[in-house]
Amino acid sequence: MSKIKIFIDAGHNDSGFNTGAIGNGMREQDVNFDVAFYLGQILAEFFDIKLSRPTRKTNLGHDNNSSINTRVQMSNQWGADYFISIHANAGGGTGAETFYWNENAKKFALAVQKTYACAMALRDRRTELTNRFGVIRSTNCPAILIELAFLDAPPNKPDIDILRDKRLEMAQAIAKGVFKYFNVETKYKNENVYPGYVNIKYRNVKYIIEAENQNGRYIINLHGLSKVFGNKEVPIRALLELAGLTVGWDGDTGTILVNQ
Repeated sequence: MSKIKIFIDAGHNDSGFNTGAIGNGMREQDVNFDVAFYLGQILAEFFDIKLSRPTRKTNLGHDNNSSINTRVQMSNQWGADYFISIHANAGGGTGAETFYWNENAKKFALAVQKTYACAMALRDRRTELTNRFGVIRSTNCPAILIELAFLDAPPNKPDIDILRDKRLEMAQAIAKGVFKYFNVETKYKNENVYPGYVNIKYRNVKYIIEAENQNGRYIINLHGLSKVFGNKEVPIRALLELAGLTVGWDGDTGTILVNQ
């Protein structure tokens, strides 16, 4: 029996046109990508998954309109059964909200929104029928657009910490809503190493290091860890070894090599 096909759209482009909002030192397109990537990995065990932006640097289209249309065409041509577009909000406010276009997506939107907002302890702003978003308006399947939280929320609200530090947890919360909608009984491991990322706990703090799998080795992108620890080589090596990974060093390219 074939799996249900879910298309996951990481909203906006990395650079150039159709880039996202900026707030508190974060770019929306980066938040969107991380959550969409994690969500795809979590759902892939039970569904057939396709990502609009399979890499962080992926840019779609040649202007704003074509960027949106490309995402819709990718989903329609693939024959997606459901469509999820991931975004982060800005412009004043707090909390999460989910939008849908056709009534056939209402129950799907409600399941995702209610479960996500509750799991992340965010204000449940609304689940709304709207024709404002072309990326969900023109799909051939039930489509939703979720606004995860506000990039420019006040510092006393949970939005900023969640968007900065809990992108894996956001993906897990969305996945719980999807599983609920489809009545999928599952327990996924919070500490899984998803392809493309290495999840590490060090002194009870979890860090997510972006990596690229090349011939069975993870090529590590330091991704700001030097700012956290001050020293690039020893602390990061210790982190990786604490995670049970074998660490090597390519002096020619200045790359940390990690084997599982």
